[in-house]
Amino acid sequence: MLSPAPALALRSYREVVEADLARLGSTLTGDRLVFSQFDGSPLLPNTITHAFAKVVRRASVDGITFHSLCHTHAKHPL
Repeated sequence: MLSPAPALALRSYREVVEADLARLGSTLTGDRLVFSQFDGSPLLPNTITHAFAKVVRRASVDGITFHSLCHTHAKHPL
């Protein structure tokens, strides 16, 4: 079960997406993914991982992977 803080963040994000689509004359249809192409289609599996790796490199932080965030959250739940 999702704790309240992430649930509120996702709800807020959905409102932003709906507003963006409304400005473009479109609506949110079906079950949209959190990480998706603008048209709602799924991202390639490693898209987020590669984007995260770029951010880590630019920040000059070694040894942090996108997957390591899962372990951090598991060790330090909200």
